[in-house]
Formats: sequence, C-alpha cells, structure tokens
Amino acid sequence: MRIIDGRSHANEIYKSIKSFVSTTISPYGKEFEHLENHVKPTLAFFLIGDREDSKVYVGIKKKTCKRLGFNYLEFNYPETVTFNELQNKIIYCNKNSDVHGILVQCPLPKHIDESAIMATIDPKKDVDGFHSDNTAYLLQNHLAKREPSKLPFIQQSKEEKLHFYPCTPLGIITLLAREEIGVKGKRIAIVGCGRVGRPLSMMFIEWGAVPTLCNSSTNYLFDNNLEKIINTADIIVTCTGVYDVVNVDWIRDDAIVIDVGVQRINNRLTGELDREKLDKRPILGTPSPGGVGPMTVAMLMNNLTLSWFFCQKEKLLGNVNEDWSHGDGSFDIQNEFMERE
Repeated sequence: MRIIDGRSHANEIYKSIKSFVSTTISPYGKEFEHLENHVKPTLAFFLIGDREDSKVYVGIKKKTCKRLGFNYLEFNYPETVTFNELQNKIIYCNKNSDVHGILVQCPLPKHIDESAIMATIDPKKDVDGFHSDNTAYLLQNHLAKREPSKLPFIQQSKEEKLHFYPCTPLGIITLLAREEIGVKGKRIAIVGCGRVGRPLSMMFIEWGAVPTLCNSSTNYLFDNNLEKIINTADIIVTCTGVYDVVNVDWIRDDAIVIDVGVQRINNRLTGELDREKLDKRPILGTPSPGGVGPMTVAMLMNNLTLSWFFCQKEKLLGNVNEDWSHGDGSFDIQNEFMERE
C-alpha cells in the first residue's frame, strides 16, 4: 500500500499554528503585549472514570498542547460523578474567559446523558464540534462557497462568525486537500454512520462529491450491496469501530482508502481493514495508527486556535488602533501570516 502520512501533515499544520499564534501576538506592539504570558490558547479537559483508552487519548492531546506552548486545565472525576457536578464545572469553564476550548472525553458512564453534557458546552468553546449549533453549519451550504483548505483555521478566521467542524471529518477533508486529492464528482463510500460518517457525508456533499453512507442494514435486501458499493467507490472511508467489515478484496487498486478506526488484533494496534492484504496492494491509503488519528488531534488544535483568535478579537476590538486597523475594527493578521508563510 502507498501511504498517506497523517503524522507528517499534522506536524506541518502545527508549525503553521505556532506561527499564526506568534504572528497574532507580536506584530502590533503594546496592544497585544499582555497575550504572551497570560492568554495563550487554553483547553479544559474532562476525563471521567479509569478507561485506559480515554487516558491515552487525553494524554496525547495534553502532550500536543505542551508542544505548541498552549495551556490546559484538567478535571478528573471518578465514574460515580453526578451529572450536576460535571455540568456545573463545564458551566464554570464556559464563564471563564481564559478558557478557549472545552473537551469532554467520551464515552461517558451510562448514568450521564452524553447529549445533555455536550449541549451544556458553550458553542464558541465546543472545539470537538459536536454542539448542535456547530453541526447546523453543515446543513447551511457554507462549505460549497470555497475549496477545501490545507490550513482550515486560516480560512475560518476570515469568517464573520465563529463555528467549528467536527475534528475527525475535518481532519479527513484536510488530509485529502493536502494530498491534492480532489473530491468533486468522486464516488465515496462511507462505512459507518456515527459521529464521523454523518458529518463527513455532509461535508463531501457540499464539495460536490457523491457519498454513499453504509450501515448495518446495507445488505438487508441484497447480500452483496456493500461489496458493490465498495467496488465502485473512488474513495472508501471506514469508520464502524468494527474490524474487517469491509473485505479488502472488494477495493479497486486505483481507489483511495481512509481507515479511521483503531483496533487491537492479536495484541497489535491496527485499523479496521486487513493490513496484511492491504499492504500487498498498490492502493493509496492511510496507515492505522498514524493516519487519521494525528490529523484528528491537529484539527482539535486548529479549532482551539480559532476559538482563541476570535476571543482575542472580541476582547481587543474596542481598543483597536487606527494605525493597524481598517477603521471598522477588522484585522489584517491573516494576510500578515500568509505573507510570512
């Protein structure tokens, strides 16, 4: 298999994020002087229970914050935490102007209503992109007005209103853009209809692709439906959380494979597809781990940077100096950054 290296692309995005934050702080002298030490992008993590996988995922995100020079707060709770305790702490973070992003690591214990907890998060701090106010943007045809971006935070920082796209779907779209793989007119099979598959399908539609969502009922009427869909697809995205749902033999040699899941098979981390078979084929695709995962974390940092930028704009808008503003309070930070890049 020919590899799409998610780690390499994520590292390049981190360089751009660090440059963007530095450029936002530095070019305008005393107006931004206080940002250097006191208001760096700050992420609040909520970790509930003792699940090892959740600890690993939060650990990776904390490590990335440190790498970028970002701050983070960590709120650890036992599995017996009440809904009200968790909700009240989220509300506290909502009100704290020095917190720019809130991340609740899922899954949550069964007695906690996950949807209600996600709805508690301020949409402007919902860096996971799960709040209904943010997912609503996927239904409003915003994306169709532009091409997929290699640096989404630059594109979105120019918009009038702050909103977020879910990290894994945005990571997949960004990965394809950075590999210069066009999606317009392409047939795309998305196997899995959860928090990755559904928003991803809407993003693909807005950019002119032809996605087909597949679920456990795809073969309900005909046993070979899934095989036919996979065999005719130009791009295949597997995000079921189950190993070997898609037979590698169904995939054409000229197809592109995005393997989202991470499974432990025979004491070894792998994706949802049979890697032994896949590695013998000339297919272009993502490894797992090392493909979509690093891009998901990169998009979390993308969203955190975006939230921080809008927050600083709001704080400083009343103190804008005519020497570096347009007179209407708007900024040229994005152009400055792009010129330096």
